[in-house]
Amino acid sequence: MPMSGFYAAEMEPRTRAYVDRLLPRTAPVMLPFLKRMDEFSRASLEFDYDILDARRSNYGVVARCREELRQAGRPATEIWSAEMYSPLPLLDAMVLPMTTLYPYPTPSRSLDYIRITRPPRDKEFPSVNRWYRGLQSAMVVKNCLVGLHAGSRKLMNGWALDTQMPLAVYPLGVGGYKSTTFDRLWPAAYTYKLLIEKLDGITACRRLPLPEYLYAYECTVRGGRRVLVAFCDDHVGQNHDEQLAEMDAALPFPDGPVRLTRIVTDLDATEPKTEALQANGGLLRLRLTEYPVFLESGVP
Repeated sequence: MPMSGFYAAEMEPRTRAYVDRLLPRTAPVMLPFLKRMDEFSRASLEFDYDILDARRSNYGVVARCREELRQAGRPATEIWSAEMYSPLPLLDAMVLPMTTLYPYPTPSRSLDYIRITRPPRDKEFPSVNRWYRGLQSAMVVKNCLVGLHAGSRKLMNGWALDTQMPLAVYPLGVGGYKSTTFDRLWPAAYTYKLLIEKLDGITACRRLPLPEYLYAYECTVRGGRRVLVAFCDDHVGQNHDEQLAEMDAALPFPDGPVRLTRIVTDLDATEPKTEALQANGGLLRLRLTEYPVFLESGVP
């Protein structure tokens, strides 16, 4: 079945190349099953219901469901995303497009990382786990923003706990907000708390037009206040010993003080770090990384 995009209806070219490289692995014997599944899903649009579960919060998934509803004469039906997963896509060999293949590039050492993050005694566990948990925290924000932008009204987590042990089945070892092995919350949990606090009472979410690989989502929250969530993404799945993308950006912003709040990415941190910036000439100039930041105007 055709795959949709993560940030938009269609995949970014680099991501498309990554997906096309994996798609031929779909077992031919599974194609009839995929066809039947698609036909059943389409037929189910005629059932009597109030909510359509788009399951994944990817923009392309939600947008496709919205279009299917429109064609079925049910444009007012609410769309929810009932399984929002936070892991950076560390994916094993692809079985079905709608399960293990994800429209987001995964590191070339993905299979190694799945193995390494299971047993805490692995010599690479400390460095890989620290790297992975920071990116997992970033994916919490990205998964929420793309779903909100596409029009999903509810976003629910699909995984809360994970376990670090040699026999842990993927994604039990990497997908949770809390480790049952270490009895501790991962950075993703503190970032999810921050996300809820910053976007409490959200009424609208739109993506600003920006140069390639720059992303900024303007969120209108309770009282008409504006919160901007910004980051960059070069659509390359870097390994843990490779440099993540960084880019200079000029974002539209009212002149005056701006508070920047960083997501929690460090294993030893529980609270976000903040910085005071200044917007001039209707622009806020800053350097963005693949870790999203929250930007609020008028807050020193």
